[in-house]
Amino acid sequence: MARASPIVLPSSEERPEARMRIALLTTTLEPGRCGVGDFTRRVATDLVAAGHEVLALAFRDGHLQVPARDDSLAGLSVLRLPAHAWSAAVRSEARVALEAFGPEVVSLQISPYGLGYHGMLFSCLPWFECLLAGLPLHIMYHELWIGGTHDAPWRQVVEGALQRRLLGRFHRRLAPQAASCSSSLAQAMLASIGIEASVTPIPSGIPVAPMGYGAAPPPAGPIPQTGAGTRRLALFGTIVPEWDWRGSLGVLCRAIRDSGQRTEVIQLGRPINSPRHIGRAIWAEISAAANEFPATTLEVGETDAVTLSHWLQSCDAGLSLTPLELLGKSSVAAAYREHGLPIIGLREPLRLRPIRGRTDWPPDPGAVRADATLLAQIRAGHWPASTPATAGDTSLADVLGRWQGQHPVRLRHQ
Repeated sequence: MARASPIVLPSSEERPEARMRIALLTTTLEPGRCGVGDFTRRVATDLVAAGHEVLALAFRDGHLQVPARDDSLAGLSVLRLPAHAWSAAVRSEARVALEAFGPEVVSLQISPYGLGYHGMLFSCLPWFECLLAGLPLHIMYHELWIGGTHDAPWRQVVEGALQRRLLGRFHRRLAPQAASCSSSLAQAMLASIGIEASVTPIPSGIPVAPMGYGAAPPPAGPIPQTGAGTRRLALFGTIVPEWDWRGSLGVLCRAIRDSGQRTEVIQLGRPINSPRHIGRAIWAEISAAANEFPATTLEVGETDAVTLSHWLQSCDAGLSLTPLELLGKSSVAAAYREHGLPIIGLREPLRLRPIRGRTDWPPDPGAVRADATLLAQIRAGHWPASTPATAGDTSLADVLGRWQGQHPVRLRHQ
């Protein structure tokens, strides 16, 4: 991930009059260390810019030892509580903050693996029931359960069945008035356990920075330009161990060579996906084998959001390691799209087990898979076109901002 920029909000004179009080709950708000946390920060920014009062509350933040509060930005209060295994003290402090704020809606951001061992939501359920009792509730499901593909190991299939059952129980017990997820596939998975959710794709966490005459240069220095006949490809974010980079990136680079052009692969953000730093090791292997592709590689790594935006604007395409059927949950894909880049998927299609009798989930319309058809087009000199976000996409900030008219505030009694 890139190092997230500080939240920048309009001045109190520029912001519209506040319309609603909205609380956003997530595990951590440490910038650049958690995709769900960065998503929450982006939603908070959008809501305050639209004139709402926002409380962003991290209830299990492992990046600090003592509680931290920041009320320096008009319209936004940030409270971060350290991780203490679902302690009553943390819950009490969070509840006091919620009651003092008086939200008209609470939006809980859920990623099961951030809440329980192996994503099992049983130990935290009583904690949330006490914390959220009587409050109008919305839940955004960022991750669901594992073991849903035909090639999943039996252990993942068993764990996934337990996760699915516990997630359904979690939802029924908390009884939110509305729920959201980030893709049509996730929507169908939730529907299979009786959860009705709307689709709200994840936004980009990297704003498009101004370039050209009069624009400030990126803090990390000017971006080197490519020479004529070179395709620059962005590889942004986590590098996953199941990625067959030789059979996807290598083949793509050879197709570009066959079109008479060269390839430059730029690694952006943190490639790490586990404490063992597997992603960094894979990138080292790619760099060592680049001459075989052929390609040149450059590691930019973590940098500020403005510099990262300039790098993205210098690229010809963004490489996605998220399965295209789940692209809506990827903030990396959202950043590619917002910067006008074609998105090339380098993962094989998911071999899904039936979900309500269906297995054929199409890829996101804003991306193309690096299959035989695309490779033939590239060899013939036809580069894929970028696809903007669908006009009908509704952000979570929009969903919550319209909450009052669609969901009259009713206290839930438990």
